[in-house]
Amino acid sequence: MTQKRAKLSLLSLYLVIIFIVCVCLSCTTSTSTSTPSPTHAWVILDGLDLVGYCRSLHYDSAGHKDINNPTADDWQCVRPMREKIEMTKACNWQYGRNDLTAHEDSPGVWSCLTPQKVNLGGISELTRYCQKLGYDTVKMENGEFYCAYNNPPPDLGLDQMTQACIWKYHRVDAVARTDNPKDPLSWLCYAPRK
Repeated sequence: MTQKRAKLSLLSLYLVIIFIVCVCLSCTTSTSTSTPSPTHAWVILDGLDLVGYCRSLHYDSAGHKDINNPTADDWQCVRPMREKIEMTKACNWQYGRNDLTAHEDSPGVWSCLTPQKVNLGGISELTRYCQKLGYDTVKMENGEFYCAYNNPPPDLGLDQMTQACIWKYHRVDAVARTDNPKDPLSWLCYAPRK
């Protein structure tokens, strides 16, 4: 949880820096459109790598909320909302080994066995195991255990698109803009001309 808070604090700091840079730059340019003009003080860096950006945030990919009518404004990072727990991996993680196998003693009750079939005990750290994998909690459904998220992934608004530009080009002064809100592929990254 502290890693998430640290990332959020760093993200907030970047957003403040970007806001200040954008305000300062908008005061010095003569363009009146929302998209920076490369003929003035801005240059086009190129497009965004939303899949790479989302993966850097520990999501699986990027996608649209409405796949039947995608727009520039409906991008989000995506991930499976749950993942079935491989009990043998959970056993080995809990006991710090790599040679254990999980055995279901009765429905929903698992124990960890050595190669010699010695029972080391049950799996008691499933929540911590799931959190190690980046999930929030453990859920049980139809006798199966899953690592799961409590909340859906966030939408990628303008601030996150700008963060994707900063991430891709390693420039804190990069900004994202789109000329056509109806075109999901119209995002470009801009930065001040140097």
